[in-house]
Amino acid sequence: MMDLPVMISRARIMRSGESVKKHLLALVALMVVACNSTPVVPSASPKETPRLPSHLLEIHFQDTNSDHPTTSAVKVGGGIDKQWLSTLSSGITFQSLSSNSFTVRRTGTRYLTAVYKVTNNTGRTLHNLSFIGVNLDDADGNATNNSTAPTPGSTIFRSVRFFDGSDASARAASLVAGPLYTYDFQNDAAKMAAEGTRFTSTLDVTGFEVAPPAGLTSEVTSRAWVLDGDLPDGASRTLTFSVSYPMASTAAQDPFGFSVMVAYAEDLGLPEPFNIQLTFPQSTLLTPSQKQVFETAARRWEKVILEGSNDFYDFDLGDGRVLNVDDLEITADAVNIDGVGGVLGRAGPEFVRPFSEIPITGIMQFDAADLAQMESEGSLQNVILHEMGHVLGIGTLERWDNLLVHNGGSNCQVATSVKFNGANAMQKYLTLGGSGQVPVEDQFGAGTKCGHWKESVFDHELMTGFVESGPMPLSALTTGALQDLGYVVNHSAADTFQMPSIVKQGLPVTGRELNEILLQPRVLPGH
Repeated sequence: MMDLPVMISRARIMRSGESVKKHLLALVALMVVACNSTPVVPSASPKETPRLPSHLLEIHFQDTNSDHPTTSAVKVGGGIDKQWLSTLSSGITFQSLSSNSFTVRRTGTRYLTAVYKVTNNTGRTLHNLSFIGVNLDDADGNATNNSTAPTPGSTIFRSVRFFDGSDASARAASLVAGPLYTYDFQNDAAKMAAEGTRFTSTLDVTGFEVAPPAGLTSEVTSRAWVLDGDLPDGASRTLTFSVSYPMASTAAQDPFGFSVMVAYAEDLGLPEPFNIQLTFPQSTLLTPSQKQVFETAARRWEKVILEGSNDFYDFDLGDGRVLNVDDLEITADAVNIDGVGGVLGRAGPEFVRPFSEIPITGIMQFDAADLAQMESEGSLQNVILHEMGHVLGIGTLERWDNLLVHNGGSNCQVATSVKFNGANAMQKYLTLGGSGQVPVEDQFGAGTKCGHWKESVFDHELMTGFVESGPMPLSALTTGALQDLGYVVNHSAADTFQMPSIVKQGLPVTGRELNEILLQPRVLPGH
């Protein structure tokens, strides 16, 4: 069994029947229109930015003066550097569906649109897929070493040609990328179409860099077409690229064809999602079904916490361990302790981040016999979800302790009244029908007292000190507490919860007591 720091606590568990970066990037050319001890605070090592496969695609539009310009796609060399984005392995495909154009004669403006079917074959869900305009310039003034043509000036357009094939680069600055428009015949006007892909000219592209084709330099612009929401693996969405330009006095002076250069990336400008990595020791007694319970609990907490923290890579602990952690790594294990009904196990954060105290690693180790019985009784999922909440910091972090208000002086364990005064949890408590500071358990053993919501007030809420096989809502009270601990949370991911009646709150608390060991963060040797 692992040599772990121990803070013995006695949490009661009520059983049935008894009273818890990124992106395939591609360059696309589109011709279109706890605790009392001091937490461990290691320094983060930044993850190395990987070089992604080169993907440069030019979708060529011809005869843009016609009602239905023709298109073709040609793949050429190019690439992208990933900065703040999570890597997509590969597998985004494009299929041309249609193209059209119209002219608003009253203003002398021509509008062109290309429609594509975008399919996700990456093996996972993509989020807010964005297509960002890119400007390409000659790196050294020597066109002979350019692998492809640059975009004129500071534009995102290239290969601009007149009908006779001559260079129309001077017209590139008059091309305007924008949202989908349709023609209003009655008023001879362009009308923005709600069904078109969302276009923005103010996208935050901080940290996003494009590796240009050979001989060129690149600059990412803030103009982008964005497929909002999720694109599941295997699913397709319709993508519209639209461009307009003021018409010349004769059609021969208008662009006959041009390309739009874009790079595509997932979740550009959005925070990295929170990730929980589970590690199961080789010698673990956890069964496959029990491991799945841990996985399910981790995915549930990932829905609650919106934003990842700084990652730790190649951080040497000096004991043979090297941290490589994307947000949170939990070592989950089952061992033989003392059989059914004795010590349930131990759980809590191991190392935490500097300043924020957000855990980097955590430990969940339980008695194999207790796990088997809880699994058979139907309470295991609630127990694991509850214990993972302690790893995240509920009832275990120093920041939690600092938000407690009690009458026990410097020792909460001798208090007879304990409240939590985190602003967000208090607000959620108010919406549940309470008022003031949130009642925290002020009775029972050290593992229950001061580290859970008060059982007599909140009954079956997930983070009370008693676990049952029936529903145990992960309520907004708990998501509010996580926010008070420093997490960015999604309150809408909380379960529906109703506080018990005043009459029920007055009933005695019953249930079988199990010993639970809450772990405090460890101090690194030499720190």
